[in-house]
Amino acid sequence: NLAVILSGDRIDEAIEWCRKAAQLRPAEPKYAYTLAFYLRQKGDINAAFQTLRKVIEAHPDHTDSFQLLGEMYEENGMTDEAVELYFNAMGNTRLPENARRYFAGKYHTLTSKQ
Repeated sequence: NLAVILSGDRIDEAIEWCRKAAQLRPAEPKYAYTLAFYLRQKGDINAAFQTLRKVIEAHPDHTDSFQLLGEMYEENGMTDEAVELYFNAMGNTRLPENARRYFAGKYHTLTSKQ
């Protein structure tokens, strides 16, 4: 919560609080997801990518991380990576059915453009 409050004008502090929370509670993916969100906002895309990949590896049921990572891949012209992520997500039975349908739609949209 403190990170959210600080993020408006003190993004570096917000990132540090998120990093601390993620380190203290690695079993809770929302902290690492929030860290990635603010890293992206700051422009540290590589660190955001790395953080989200780790979240998905450790928590393959964290829908928000799949979604943010996919958005970032698409924004950065990494279509092949987005297609692979969406393909894996649409077959991931740990994700809710509506999320798998969403990712299937994203997959089909991207593959129909290729």
